[in-house]
Amino acid sequence: MGNADEHNGIRVVYSGFIIFIAKLLSILTGFAFTIMVVRALSPLEYGIWGNIGDVLSYFVFFASTIPFWTTRFMARGFRDAARTGVVANILVSAVTSVTYLAAVPYITILLGIQQPYTVLYVIIAAQIPELYILYTLESIIYARRPQLIGYGTLIYEIAKVGLGLIFIVYWKMKIEGAIYSIIIAYVLQILFYARNIWDYLKGKVQWSFIKEWSKGSLVTVYEAIGSRLSILSLILLFSYAGERARAYYGAALTVAVVISHSIFLTYALYPKLLSEDGKGDITTSLRIFFTFSIPMTLGIIVLADSYLTILGLRYAVAKYTLQILSIDIFLFSFSEVLHRIIMGVERVDEEAKIPLRELTKTPIFKTFTLRYVRSIFVVTLTYVILIFISRDYLVAATYVAMIFLISDIIVLILRYIIVRRCIYFKMPYGNIMKYLLSSSFMAVILLIIPHPTRITPTFLVTLLGAVIYGGLLYLLDNETRHLIHSLIKKFKSENV
Repeated sequence: MGNADEHNGIRVVYSGFIIFIAKLLSILTGFAFTIMVVRALSPLEYGIWGNIGDVLSYFVFFASTIPFWTTRFMARGFRDAARTGVVANILVSAVTSVTYLAAVPYITILLGIQQPYTVLYVIIAAQIPELYILYTLESIIYARRPQLIGYGTLIYEIAKVGLGLIFIVYWKMKIEGAIYSIIIAYVLQILFYARNIWDYLKGKVQWSFIKEWSKGSLVTVYEAIGSRLSILSLILLFSYAGERARAYYGAALTVAVVISHSIFLTYALYPKLLSEDGKGDITTSLRIFFTFSIPMTLGIIVLADSYLTILGLRYAVAKYTLQILSIDIFLFSFSEVLHRIIMGVERVDEEAKIPLRELTKTPIFKTFTLRYVRSIFVVTLTYVILIFISRDYLVAATYVAMIFLISDIIVLILRYIIVRRCIYFKMPYGNIMKYLLSSSFMAVILLIIPHPTRITPTFLVTLLGAVIYGGLLYLLDNETRHLIHSLIKKFKSENV
């Protein structure tokens, strides 16, 4: 089966903060890239840009199935899982790429894509093998040195913005320039990861692992399909309400998705639970998650008009869509943290064997099934709304955001019930109340001051909100003060 090696201890809080800081910095670079794209494209073109990503997602959903098991095997000390995972996912990506290219003519005809834009759906195919390789390399790093994912993210984001300035701004290449920027940035990120885990990639290809993963992948593919089904709602929005509806929803989501970066504060919890008893880190991870996700959510709700305006004045009308999506992304992110806890405490594959029949009876399978609950709910209601109620682009986008919110509330409740049956941990209710109090005070201040409409003033107002929240929380919460002091010590003493 391959030899197990000694596992290096994972520092959950430190690793989580490294990744989170990188993600926060990537917000600036990502926003800069988005502004370049949004301002270079018409609403019709921006809608097509979003649709390209929606279509591509159905051909990369297999990309995470093998990495799922690679992380679990690596975390438990099976070094050969690294090379095995990379080789296996490259083979899968080859088949998927050929399938996608063969399907492109039919997809573009079905969606009514105009002739000048059909070539874009071909160019984007280069991202398929990139993502399959990238996901596998990240799965290896995730199990060993998760903080490196933060550095890799920064390399990708900085490269993407630099290339975007060349392709989009100076060479006026519009959508093609955006695609080329992302493709090349992924190459640089892959090279960085490969360099840092090269020793692991020198192992052997264990076909016994692939055999086990093939069995287990029936369950992970089951989850991946359930996840991707919900994207049908956005394709329906594009098809029935038009490119502008998808563009307005996409602009709102671009801002709201920033909240989901708070998940990365708990990123190292999953491999820690896999490799050793990390139950004591659950409450700490949840506390840190809420410390940042709550003020981010309230801040975006209050400053929704400012954030949308800097994307382009025409997108400011999607304010209510953004506010609804902000609440949804917050609840979705909390639900995903619970999802990782459920997966981390499950031991069915601990001996590098994956008994499929037993796996279908585990909490992992139950939490995977919730993907279908969410998708069926969202797609069905979206179809009903668009067919029988409204196809107005702005109203339709807002309705779809509300549908996602309702579905994620349901899934969160069900997932919380599952995780409570798996493991006992203390919810930091007292801390949450302090975060809400500090965030509410911040939100009131931001609400009464004039809302800026330009990038620099908006950034400064955002920074003001962070200072108000951080300062008040520092005064109210002893654990926050202790956390800040301990992190400062770790950053000073750490050799990455």
